[in-house]
Amino acid sequence: MVHRPTMDEVRPVADAFLTASADEASPEDAVALALRLGGGTREGQAHVNLMLVHLFADILERECPTQWRTLWGVPDVAKINALAEEPDPVERYARQKANAGRPVSTADVKARVTNAVNADVLARKFLQVRRQQPERLGEFSAAAEGATGIMVDLVWGALWIACGKVRERAGKPTTD
Repeated sequence: MVHRPTMDEVRPVADAFLTASADEASPEDAVALALRLGGGTREGQAHVNLMLVHLFADILERECPTQWRTLWGVPDVAKINALAEEPDPVERYARQKANAGRPVSTADVKARVTNAVNADVLARKFLQVRRQQPERLGEFSAAAEGATGIMVDLVWGALWIACGKVRERAGKPTTD
């Protein structure tokens, strides 16, 4: 039987990601913690990923200032994640990979950046459905993943980045 971690077990993973974000450090420890908690199974990891989506969504809903919300009161993840970005994220990502000894093609990097932008939009839509039609959340998540190919980990990644930026601008501590 697959162990399904509780929110209390997953919360330290979210805290580790937010701490790495605040320290501008690599989130490798948080990734390792998430993988361990998932138990090495696809189902376990999917469960952890889904819980991370909800944890980061809770934080963003609670802490996002009004000026970074849509007309419906939902945090505008795409707008938040665009704050203070370098003008060319493709070049920056390619440079980081090359410096790490893992060069990638420009096409691969552009595809990754496109997925990140799509994840920002999907994360905002997720927050909107979560707020306005919570009973349709499961249906929305399945349809969105099937239609866009955007995986749950990219959505929680978009929410994590937005949480870090909101906290950075507000001068809040990184963990709850």
